[in-house]
Amino acid sequence: MKTVTNTCDFCKEVIPEDDQIWYLGLYCSHKQFTHHTALTKTLQQEACRACTEKFRLIPFAQKKSEEPPMPTDAEKLEAVIYDIVGNAVADQLRDQQRT
Repeated sequence: MKTVTNTCDFCKEVIPEDDQIWYLGLYCSHKQFTHHTALTKTLQQEACRACTEKFRLIPFAQKKSEEPPMPTDAEKLEAVIYDIVGNAVADQLRDQQRT
């Protein structure tokens, strides 16, 4: 039985799954003859997904922010208005209960 081990050419980590190997290389085409599969083998390197994301070569890869986004000015104003209105309503209810 043969065992194939794939490693990232950049970080030297072992890539456990074949679907996480990204081939990076140089490709050249002419305006009239575009062949998008023409990847130059001499300049091709294998990268793991983490390195591909680190180099920002996957456009849809975005780091998930651990902190919630800062509220916008409109959201801050809305919160202040709700606070003022809520306090006014609470005051009116208290006044009605006293009488």
